[in-house]
Amino acid sequence: MTTVEMVLECLERNRGKWFSGAELAEELDISRNAVWKAVNTLRERGYDISAATKKGYCLSEHSDKLSREGMIPFFEAMQLDYDPENVFVFDSIDSTNKEALRQLSNGATHGTAVIAESQTGGQGHTGKSFSSPAGGIYLSVIMYPDQMQLKDPGKITASVAKCICRTIKQVCGKKAEFSKPNSCVLNGRKICGILTEAGFDADLKKPLWYITGIGINFSTKTRDFPAEIRDTAGSIYSDGESPSVSRNEFIAVLISQILSL
Repeated sequence: MTTVEMVLECLERNRGKWFSGAELAEELDISRNAVWKAVNTLRERGYDISAATKKGYCLSEHSDKLSREGMIPFFEAMQLDYDPENVFVFDSIDSTNKEALRQLSNGATHGTAVIAESQTGGQGHTGKSFSSPAGGIYLSVIMYPDQMQLKDPGKITASVAKCICRTIKQVCGKKAEFSKPNSCVLNGRKICGILTEAGFDADLKKPLWYITGIGINFSTKTRDFPAEIRDTAGSIYSDGESPSVSRNEFIAVLISQILSL
């Protein structure tokens, strides 16, 4: 773990709490100068970290930037048997499904998750382009059939959709529903699209792996949707509504739900 990652994890575990540079340095066994550099790097990356003389540094309780370090406390709270090193977070990427394919070629393990703040080439069902506006969750999970209880490839998308609906109910207190073939709806509007891809052994006629790509409108503003879908697209938290949870917490719970498959 890098110095920046260590500082971020400590701040994420203590949102809203002030730490002096000396306290962080002692906690992480690094120099105060290293702490200062790490905090500046994080602020440049968009983290809402306040700094004040005689008080030190504080990560805002309302910070909602996606990070592996921001998910770790929730994995631990759920006592989930899951290695956070399997989580890869990007500010921007062509497609989380494409990156998951690249991770597969590097020997990615079951449950590897690729997450992005935005996508430049997201794809939806039947090859259509998938809009990825700000405020969304763009996530792909790699799964291996021999490590799953669910064996029918035809049920992967529906099962993942139900995991999403359960997560929305558990974390956000709202009732979403699966809409065939690959969507979730809330209050009559589409809030989620799912694209499942698979690799097959032609000789053995069995699946080798699945990649399930998920796009969720979490706190997406109506104005940020493409004009052609504004009448049908919605978001878990609509315009003017403040999220009651962070996206990091939502994703951690969703990963745990998907792994239960």
